[in-house]
Amino acid sequence: MKSTTRFKSNKKGTKCLNCDHSMLITDNFCPECGQVNDENRISLKQYFSETLSGFFSFDNRLFRTLVPLIFRPGKVSKEYIEGKRMKYANPFQLFLHVTILFFLLQGIFQRVEEFKSLTRSKQNPGLAAEDSLKVANLEKDLGKIPVPFDKTAVTDSIPNTLDSLMVRDTISKDSIVALRKEKIAAYLDSVFANSNYSVLLKDPRYNAAQKDSIFEAAVYPHINYYLEVLGNNGDVTVDEWKDISSLREYKSFAVDYTQNLLNENKAYYTIPDKFKLSEDNIFLRKLFGEQLFTKMRAFMNYDKQNKDADIPTALQTLGYETSYWNAFYYTKAKNLNQFKDDPDYRSGFLNSVVSKISIALFFLLPVFTLLVSLFYIRGPHNYTEHLLLVFHVQTAFFIILGLLLIFDKIFNTGIGVGIFFIIFPYYLYRSMKNFYRQGWFKTMSKFIVLNLLFIVLSSIGFIIISFISFLV
Repeated sequence: MKSTTRFKSNKKGTKCLNCDHSMLITDNFCPECGQVNDENRISLKQYFSETLSGFFSFDNRLFRTLVPLIFRPGKVSKEYIEGKRMKYANPFQLFLHVTILFFLLQGIFQRVEEFKSLTRSKQNPGLAAEDSLKVANLEKDLGKIPVPFDKTAVTDSIPNTLDSLMVRDTISKDSIVALRKEKIAAYLDSVFANSNYSVLLKDPRYNAAQKDSIFEAAVYPHINYYLEVLGNNGDVTVDEWKDISSLREYKSFAVDYTQNLLNENKAYYTIPDKFKLSEDNIFLRKLFGEQLFTKMRAFMNYDKQNKDADIPTALQTLGYETSYWNAFYYTKAKNLNQFKDDPDYRSGFLNSVVSKISIALFFLLPVFTLLVSLFYIRGPHNYTEHLLLVFHVQTAFFIILGLLLIFDKIFNTGIGVGIFFIIFPYYLYRSMKNFYRQGWFKTMSKFIVLNLLFIVLSSIGFIIISFISFLV
């Protein structure tokens, strides 16, 4: 959509208005700086004409880039490094624009889901409670009220075998472990003997998701009760508990024993994996170290019982110095409690991590490109040419995924994401084969190894981003 009126002879000059370079009256552009040879004052018509002309020119170049980029993997990258660049959009700019649009699209989808959830809640207040599967509402709706359970009474009824052991060194570690498991088993036996949890979990009127909610709210706390309460404040000290064995072994035993009890009571409810594998104490112990773990655990327990306590009061009550680092640790302990208990906080944290992924890619992709260049070190391509291919592939990644996510949202299905995990690996393989011109066996071998390395790098990057998001 060029403005042909600008090239009429009566609108041209013999000197460039931008750089004063001499020109012929027949020159449409300055041979020195490229500015249009036009001495007219700018008009509103000309302004909009140039704007639309630039827009459609960019749009055409973008279209000429995107179509072969998606449907002919590797072609755009190959031709770009061969010098055919005028018809294609700049690879880095294209990657930047597509990345921004993709994460903007993700943000829009998230806001739409939040709006739908809020609308459903306003239209039917009971629906939100049903969606969250709160046990209290299930009991009210279905008339199944669990038998009140007094942990203290049951705990007191369990023989404390280890209390009779005056000297710990007189018994082997294996014997201590066996006695601990015996006590856990006795506790869980008492739990099921004094409650109707099995009745609830085998009630056919509850669906699978509702039974998971009942288990999480009513049964699962008993699995951790011995580990967190008796283990730390009952028959052994914290240091002894650390020395006896890893918590993971006791947690695994407690979960397996609970599953057996459910089977014996003909509940036939399968405990979900998330309850078998979840052990925040072990993760925190490894993350913080023993000394800091003890402090963080104390802060977390205090925060659970005193939600409104200010930090100086909490530190003084717990006997810790009111210092900058202790205040920081206490704040992070509160955040950990929120992460565990508050779905909205978890959602906000995840959104914070996702928002930083686009920034992390600018650091991750150049590192990954270095690995790619090492795999093709004997080839003719330099680092920048490898990087250009990586940018094009990542651009295609966001375009394909974005289109399939839109498809899923429009048709309310999840098939699009499944299709993506079939399409994109093939696209990546074809891009490598067409760009590097190697045989299928070499390409496939490098394809597999590079993908494994990319997964490792991405996992490390995600952990680092998550940790930084948590700290700031």
